[in-house]
Amino acid sequence: MALLQLQRACERFRSHLSDEETRRVENVKSVEDVREAISQMERYLASRQKLRNFERLVPFLDAADRLTKPIDVLSNGVPFLPYIWAPLKLILQISQDHTHALDEILSAYSRIGASLPRFSRYGNTFPDSHDFQQLLGHIYEDIIDFHCHAYRLVQKPGWAMLFSTCWGRFQHRYDSLLDSIAKTSELIDREAASYEIVQAREWRQKLLEEAKDREKKEEIHQREAVNKWLQVSDRNEEKLERLHNRCLDGTSQWVTRSPQVRSWLQKGREKPVLWLHGKPGSGKSILCSQLIYFLKLSPNWNCLFFFCDFHTTGYGVTVQVLRSICVQILDLVPETTSFMYKECVVSGKTPSTSFLKEFIPKLFSFFEDLRLIIDGIDEIGSSEHGELIKTLAKLAETQENFRLLVSSQDIPSISRHLKGRPTLIVGKQSASVCKDIGLIVSSRLEAFNEGLDGRVPESVFTEIQEIILKRAEGMFLWVHLVLQVLETTDNIQELVSSVEAFPKDLEEA
Repeated sequence: MALLQLQRACERFRSHLSDEETRRVENVKSVEDVREAISQMERYLASRQKLRNFERLVPFLDAADRLTKPIDVLSNGVPFLPYIWAPLKLILQISQDHTHALDEILSAYSRIGASLPRFSRYGNTFPDSHDFQQLLGHIYEDIIDFHCHAYRLVQKPGWAMLFSTCWGRFQHRYDSLLDSIAKTSELIDREAASYEIVQAREWRQKLLEEAKDREKKEEIHQREAVNKWLQVSDRNEEKLERLHNRCLDGTSQWVTRSPQVRSWLQKGREKPVLWLHGKPGSGKSILCSQLIYFLKLSPNWNCLFFFCDFHTTGYGVTVQVLRSICVQILDLVPETTSFMYKECVVSGKTPSTSFLKEFIPKLFSFFEDLRLIIDGIDEIGSSEHGELIKTLAKLAETQENFRLLVSSQDIPSISRHLKGRPTLIVGKQSASVCKDIGLIVSSRLEAFNEGLDGRVPESVFTEIQEIILKRAEGMFLWVHLVLQVLETTDNIQELVSSVEAFPKDLEEA
């Protein structure tokens, strides 16, 4: 029973570890390995005059030694036992240079150690009863669950900045674990009766559920407060979905293979800004949506995005974009909620451009790699272009984990701020664009003909397709409008003439 519970807790922990992290845990063969690592840390911190009271860990380490004895024979070489003590070594090594975090962690393990069973009634012989094994299993699960929470916290990018708020929010869960450990230990040390063990199991589950409920309510309250503080009416997700749904399978894939985008996808500070530009109707927004989906589906990148359109307020666009960045970061890393709540809401800050320029780099520190794609800035007033581009470009230039892609028309109020940057000009990708248009036209015409029960001769469709491709000049919007007109035409004889008569200029169309 105890072995099964230990295995279950270990597998939960392992699910959050990489293969390399799993090896590091399982290579810590004994509690003595942890003691030796602590001695090395003490010498290191003493040399920097930052020595902490590691003696607080003695009760936990002694208890970990005691806890291995009842299960050691049962485990029979299965690598579960190191999970009782090994994560402590890794957590301390990561946090040793961060005094506040280290003190909190030492204090937490000290309290856990003081609550663990003494086994004073058993000597070197332990009961083989179901009740005893069940209680041991509860202890193992609680310890490993605590290891898991602490380790996951200190493994996150930017964890040191996030520690105080996340640790504070975890306090509910920690208190319930500590109560559970103390209660279970007391039952073990006095050889409790079966009915008490059943009650303890129910009480333990209730404690955990109540802690999770309090934590969830606090998280919801903080998120609502931060959303209210930011005051973002964000239509970005809806716009992204609409654009993505308009994209025909097999089209736009060239953009992720282009040398300019491949270079932009590389990590590092070199050339962090890419400008994608093209004439009106050339499919820039569709390309951006495809690139966003490509990044979102990959575990290697985190992607933020913003679409400027006629819904975008004509003034204060920079602050809208910065606030949207904050909201999207909350979605990507929910743990930042408590950090933003404390730093922004509780402190009484105003979500102004000047404050967010200083604050957002702190949020970026929670990522190893982050991209922002902003599309359609030519849709907003030209007076807004300079501040928006300069603000975002400065973030890209000063934050080594952040890269920016700007998509727009090539107009003076934009080009003067992006001069000398790497560019991807849609109009120069004529072969790829022409291929995409051909696929779109062919697909739409086939669907149209099916609606007419195949009454349109293939020669007519071939002629229509050739005319559209010849006149399109890379303008997807023009192609879309032409096809819309065709789909409302009842007279087959008028199909070709409708295409030929369609205005070539988008404004006239």
